[in-house]
Amino acid sequence: EGTDANATALAAGDLVINDVAIGASTTGSVADKVTAINNADAGVTASVFSSVQPTVANGNTIININGTDVTVADPGADGADATELAAMVVAINTAAVKDLHGATASLQGGSLVIEMEGVLKIGVGDDTAAAETAYEAYNPTAAQGIKLTSDDGGDISIKMTEDATKLTAVKAATGFLETNQSDTSSVGSSVSNIDISTAAGAQKAIETIDSALDTINSARGEMGAVTNRLNFTVNNLSSVSQSASASRSRIEDADFAAESAALSRAQVLQQAGTAMLAQANSAPQQVLSLLQ
Repeated sequence: EGTDANATALAAGDLVINDVAIGASTTGSVADKVTAINNADAGVTASVFSSVQPTVANGNTIININGTDVTVADPGADGADATELAAMVVAINTAAVKDLHGATASLQGGSLVIEMEGVLKIGVGDDTAAAETAYEAYNPTAAQGIKLTSDDGGDISIKMTEDATKLTAVKAATGFLETNQSDTSSVGSSVSNIDISTAAGAQKAIETIDSALDTINSARGEMGAVTNRLNFTVNNLSSVSQSASASRSRIEDADFAAESAALSRAQVLQQAGTAMLAQANSAPQQVLSLLQ
């Protein structure tokens, strides 16, 4: 997911997804960038994604999400604790109101996070008519970003421009985040940055470690599959090599059994012929002896 994508337009080739260069966006809006990505046929579907971490102060008992009021616990002067934040998540995710506002609440890094696909408007105030009717005055539209979904369920490869002078602007324009970053609110936080000093941090650590284990297991599975294919190929090539060597030997080497039999036959024929000639030569000598 990309977050906080700003109004900077993308030039053609600034962003490459699955080795497909994304075309230019003209207005620089998130919707325009989403359109450019979807038109590139890169094997992904892009959509607008909104996320916000609302601050609920003392006396605030209403969170207005896309025009729907959700009543939450008053955090008091000390601010919302883990129990109150958990109660807010439950209130926001209650099916009856969730069907109206379409957003989802969760606890990330010890903070209340509200997010949804599409444009999200969020307001926080007290339970008064003025606050309920004028929430848009204090609820800037939530930070919007780009969400990518793989069309075939596979991995998504994202590359940004190699022009160092443009890289910072392109990152800001897309809002895409590195998965191994130190931001504790990110699902892809690095294992080296986990903090288990709080209950929320421990829960986040479990999610981070689970994500890392899933990545490792996936990599091991892919490597195992490649190894099996290589072993099969090596064994097949070895068999072909042995068969070719045997065929060559059979063609080039003499068949000693056949050659020995042929030699014996030739010797027998030669001896028989010699005996017949000797017998034929002895007949005239016998006739001459009779005449004497």
